[in-house]
Amino acid sequence: GSHEPKIGMHSRKVILGRARVCTSFIKCQEEVNLGDCTIGSSKKGEVKISNLSELSCRVGLSFSSKILKVVDPKTEDGKVTIPPMSHFSFVLEIVPMRINPGYLKQIKVVNYTNRDNDLFVKLRSNNVDSNRVSLHALYYTVRSEHPSNTVFF
Repeated sequence: GSHEPKIGMHSRKVILGRARVCTSFIKCQEEVNLGDCTIGSSKKGEVKISNLSELSCRVGLSFSSKILKVVDPKTEDGKVTIPPMSHFSFVLEIVPMRINPGYLKQIKVVNYTNRDNDLFVKLRSNNVDSNRVSLHALYYTVRSEHPSNTVFF
């Protein structure tokens, strides 16, 4: 016999395999209420995100505001990776500039691993002028090189 392969002959092998497949799902609270926030003062709150999956997920917050910012984590792109079945808290800081007893900001929690699972959190605060900052602002002017006329000590 010839040792050359026969044309048209196929060999078939079966390889058994197993895979765990899952979709990234997160959850978070529906509302963060900071309560009374004094004009010109800073107050912090947290948005806690739970990763319900056995898969790491990449998340971030999306919003636009002059008085609200993310202070932790300080990442370049604002995104963090949450390990499987764990939690992470974004720390937000608000520095109100005027009286607004019903301040409300909608924050989008973006699940970059599963965009069908993007969520929303309402941030509420009662922005009050307990130190009469607005009254004193009528008599004084602050000039600073910073675009928001803020003086840092």
